[in-house]
Amino acid sequence: MKQPEHRGRRGFSKRTGLVVAGVIGGVFATRGESAYAAFARPPEKDSRATWELYGRHWHLDSPGSARRGLPAMGDQTLGYGELVKWNGAKVGEFYSSCLNVRSPFGPSLLSPGAVEIHTFNLVDGTLLGMGTSSGTTGEESLFAVVGGTGRFASVKGSYTARQRPQELGGDGTAEFRFDLTGGGPVHMGLIHIKES
Repeated sequence: MKQPEHRGRRGFSKRTGLVVAGVIGGVFATRGESAYAAFARPPEKDSRATWELYGRHWHLDSPGSARRGLPAMGDQTLGYGELVKWNGAKVGEFYSSCLNVRSPFGPSLLSPGAVEIHTFNLVDGTLLGMGTSSGTTGEESLFAVVGGTGRFASVKGSYTARQRPQELGGDGTAEFRFDLTGGGPVHMGLIHIKES
């Protein structure tokens, strides 16, 4: 009589173990399905914003050289200035590194004057951009947003720039027009900057 009772307990333990394993497996399977479903869902539509920044006290320096005028091929220059909103209130600072290339293939619409890397240090984070410019004062150039920090970490897009550094005969001003997209409101803390 004791043997069947022992077998009954063992059978009960096995059945209980199978039920518990089934429940645990079901939980993990459900989690796996929901995780996959979340991953498979299309991302939410990116928000889009267009806004402008302006520059003052715009300068262009050539380290190690006191020469003024148009930089020569291979010259490295540093740009800097203050970033302001439409009413003149300061919202950040701008720094750039430029490598002057003067295309060896002759002047054309495809020939850049300089390869530029831009850093916009703003109150809510930093935007990084790069591209080529003609090297001519005040001429519009198109740049890509290649990264950001803080509230701009997920932002992407492009912007146009008009720079007039004093050292190249300009009036020390600049204008930037951004066309950005991101996972949330891309103007973020810059909503106070004039938007269009």
